[in-house]
Amino acid sequence: RIVLCTGASPRVPTALQGVPHSTYEDIFSNKVLPETMAVVGGGPIGVEIAQAYQRLGCQVTVIASELLPKEDSDGRQVIVNVFLREGIRHVAARAASAEKQGEKIKLTMTGGEELVVDKLFVAAGRVPRTKELNLDAAGVSHSSKGIQVDDTLRTNVHHIYAAGDCIGSQQF
Repeated sequence: RIVLCTGASPRVPTALQGVPHSTYEDIFSNKVLPETMAVVGGGPIGVEIAQAYQRLGCQVTVIASELLPKEDSDGRQVIVNVFLREGIRHVAARAASAEKQGEKIKLTMTGGEELVVDKLFVAAGRVPRTKELNLDAAGVSHSSKGIQVDDTLRTNVHHIYAAGDCIGSQQF
């Protein structure tokens, strides 16, 4: 029997791939507190990092269509109120492009607004790590969302199982 547990990687939108950025994999190795930071993504990871950096003294702007979109409206409103009270700015848009400007990063949002920051943190979701597995050669059903399994975590190939983030269920 084979068990696949390859995890997931941060999803970095194509528009942001050409500029320096941090993700959940390296943000805690940061040695310098930036004056300004943009957080792309309004899910739990983006909201958590935004609040932590703001409380440490960095001016944070969160770029996301909505904060905590998978939570109920009461929970979202609590975060909106906390962000307002703590001075965290929320831009209800998506980052359409990014370019390096000297030591800073210039972001342009879908609405045309521009923002120049010292640090960019990307929390735009996660993608299952499956590309290197050559699952097609093994006949294992999969998609860009992950490896397909049944309720017992068995794939369509009877001796191959998959578990964890590589199956594409809720990512944390």
